[in-house]
Amino acid sequence: MNHPPEAALPGGDHPTDRWAGILRWVVMAMILGYTLGLVVLILAMEFIGERWWPLAVLLYLPQGIFLLPLIVLAPAALLAEAPIRAYAMLAGCVIIYFLHVPFFPGLGGGSGPLKLKVLTNNYAQNHGLRIEPFIDAEDPDVVALEDAPGQARVLAREYPGRTVLGEGQFVLMSKAPVKSGALLAWPRWRGGTAVAAVFEVPWQGRELAIYTVHLPSPRGDLAKLEGLGLIKELAGRNRRRSDDMSFGEAMTARVQLARDLAGVLARENRPFIALGDFNMPPDGYVHRVIASGLTDCFEKAGRGFGFTFPCDRHNPLTLGGPWLRLDYVLAGPGWRAEDCRVEAGRRSKHRAVVATLYSN
Repeated sequence: MNHPPEAALPGGDHPTDRWAGILRWVVMAMILGYTLGLVVLILAMEFIGERWWPLAVLLYLPQGIFLLPLIVLAPAALLAEAPIRAYAMLAGCVIIYFLHVPFFPGLGGGSGPLKLKVLTNNYAQNHGLRIEPFIDAEDPDVVALEDAPGQARVLAREYPGRTVLGEGQFVLMSKAPVKSGALLAWPRWRGGTAVAAVFEVPWQGRELAIYTVHLPSPRGDLAKLEGLGLIKELAGRNRRRSDDMSFGEAMTARVQLARDLAGVLARENRPFIALGDFNMPPDGYVHRVIASGLTDCFEKAGRGFGFTFPCDRHNPLTLGGPWLRLDYVLAGPGWRAEDCRVEAGRRSKHRAVVATLYSN
């Protein structure tokens, strides 16, 4: 006895084929949405950044979180037997990520009669693992330390052949005599705290201005979002008595501080270098403002990701390593970076950055 074939759906589709088609369409829509969302998000972080507080939060998180959807989307594409364009989009997302968090090839280079090797480090929270062995190994011409009150006397005893001058939390150590040093009278953070000092150093017949910078840490502001803080921020009621600012208002103040500091650097007529702990991710608006017209030495001559913070954490998303580049050597007009490297291995909160520069 012959049995009739299983009834077909309208249009001649088999039921399993119809469900497979729906699954394939859903997966493709998810992959397309993720791809477009990632592009829009990265562009927003670059051009809006700290000016919109949700983006400011993302700037300080491990950027590897943006690839976490691939853990679901890649197997889903295989299960749904998605077309080749789905895998092309997923591969494109990985490429976009590495353009957003670039791995630099270290293709610096330069020459000129004026050569200067500089080193910078946020000295605080080094857990007893001091920076001096790295200074001895690199033998830089200029060392700039931030968050190092009281260290000028210590360094002067350890390096009697160098000039050491301290101004507030900032210390400059130089092979050449330091002509002068002073805290910047403006801008100041929240009306009082100096964010930089400028030192004048005669070097090979030129008068150099060395700005050592420590912009305020965002840790206290990010803490405002803990607990119910995020809900209060969304409701516009997250002011704290400590500074009478919400997280969003603190980020707006940080942007204005960056503009003010950029204005000071833009008016500098001497050959200058600005280095230190800027507490700014390299893919945000604050970095765009401050580094405009300057040479980010690690971008030009660094090798690797250049992460300098936090180096005492064990975050599984970052394989136990740091995930932010907050410490910089920024060179003014006329300088070229030959080499820029981040100190390796030390479990201090911040790692040092060393750069070799040339100028005519």
